[in-house]
Amino acid sequence: NKRLVTLKTGFEEASGFINPLRLFGFNAVHSLGSTERQKLRYLGKIYFFFLFVYSGLEFTVTFVTHYNHGFDSMAQGKMFMYLGIIMALVQGGFVRRIKEGQEQKMCLISFGLMIPSFCIIGLSSSKTVLYIGLTLYAVGSSLMVPCLTALASQLGPVSQKGTILGIWRSLGALARASGPVVACFGFWSLGSGWSYSIGGFLLIIPLIMTRKL
Repeated sequence: NKRLVTLKTGFEEASGFINPLRLFGFNAVHSLGSTERQKLRYLGKIYFFFLFVYSGLEFTVTFVTHYNHGFDSMAQGKMFMYLGIIMALVQGGFVRRIKEGQEQKMCLISFGLMIPSFCIIGLSSSKTVLYIGLTLYAVGSSLMVPCLTALASQLGPVSQKGTILGIWRSLGALARASGPVVACFGFWSLGSGWSYSIGGFLLIIPLIMTRKL
């Protein structure tokens, strides 16, 4: 009987890490007060929704540059190198200097950059306009994930930090797996202008949620 109880408990705990619906509840995290758990669940929803939209649009950006701007593999490689340099400079030179307590403010700034960036990218008619949108996108995305993760890491006891961040990363993986599927369907059904504009406006939802933290 004890062995069955132990196995049952083990399976229940394991399902808390792999069941997509249970991930949002952070049920595998122990020694967490009701207020902290509620805030963690709220942050998890913001993080998932943001990454769901973001990863979908990120996945289809090569379609936009190829079909709308005639980018070949070399031009796309240069584009990703440019994005990588911008992100490295922002994260290495600015994000690490953000003081504790400013994470929410930085998230709001990030949303303020990324919402117009997707609209600009999707509707861009020249490479200059495209790169303006890509620059806003690179700066905004460099701020968002580290700051949201920092907010989540501030919750819970030290002994549960690994569990919290493990579930957090699982939510991110779930968003990155499902977001591109929906975004590709939208891109090929509606075109870049509509799909990217809709995606940009959808980011208003996590923006509002972040303001209520």
